[in-house]
Amino acid sequence: MKKAIAIAAALSATFAAPALADWAGPYAGAEASSASGTMSWWDNGVLQPSTFSLPGQPVGLFAGYNVQSGTYVFGGEVAYSSGKVGLTTGDDTDLSANYYVDSHVDLKARAGIAQGNALFYGVVGYSMAAYARPITRGSTIIEHNPMSGLNYGAGMDFMVTDSFFVGGEFLSRTMNGDSINTALSMQADLQTISLRAGYTF
Repeated sequence: MKKAIAIAAALSATFAAPALADWAGPYAGAEASSASGTMSWWDNGVLQPSTFSLPGQPVGLFAGYNVQSGTYVFGGEVAYSSGKVGLTTGDDTDLSANYYVDSHVDLKARAGIAQGNALFYGVVGYSMAAYARPITRGSTIIEHNPMSGLNYGAGMDFMVTDSFFVGGEFLSRTMNGDSINTALSMQADLQTISLRAGYTF
């Protein structure tokens, strides 16, 4: 009987669930992204038939705070990314070459489930950006117009050491804004896939 109990205990230890990584507390890091999407525009309230594509490779920083209760992890994060997202060929005869998002800030509420060293999470929040355009066709004077809207996405982080983690995240944003000098209005539907690395503290 004692031998059977010992064998059962050994098997239980062998197949026990792996220890959970500790995600609680502050964290910060950097990310590199691949962006895609479209920008629609209205002239005097009339939707125009053409749209502009939004390719780019922005880079940025992020910081946040997690609260962990067993396998459940909740928190908030702010991320800043910079780098032109859009068509910027410099061709003054092509309007689509003169519109781009040049920076954005993402505020995100996160909720996830920890499994071993991995954290699977979803996010929802609010994004703010600036889109740039010449004041007139061919002008070297660029106006920077604010735009904002909701975001949502999902991601996964993996704890490599006790404090260093890597991960990936998909985020979709729908942001709207008006030109500060003309009757144009814009909507950017911007998606990014990001590779992330950071530290917990």
